[in-house]
Amino acid sequence: MKVKSTGLGKTTLTASFTKLAPDGEPNSMLMAIESSAPVHWKISVTMGGQDVRQILPMVLKPSVMWTFFSMLVRGNAV
Repeated sequence: MKVKSTGLGKTTLTASFTKLAPDGEPNSMLMAIESSAPVHWKISVTMGGQDVRQILPMVLKPSVMWTFFSMLVRGNAV
């Protein structure tokens, strides 16, 4: 995956998901992302129920579902 941020200027990070699991706290999930180039950073995101309720409608849009399916079948790299 490629990650861009306004704080990075024009720099694009190469990164990958390393974990998605319960956080150990009630009603929270931990998502971990690790960038490998041009810098090595470990990024952790703790998500709660409100975050899941916010992202679920975005993921379930037909255009997003179709793109996910297409990416899964074709295996296109970014």
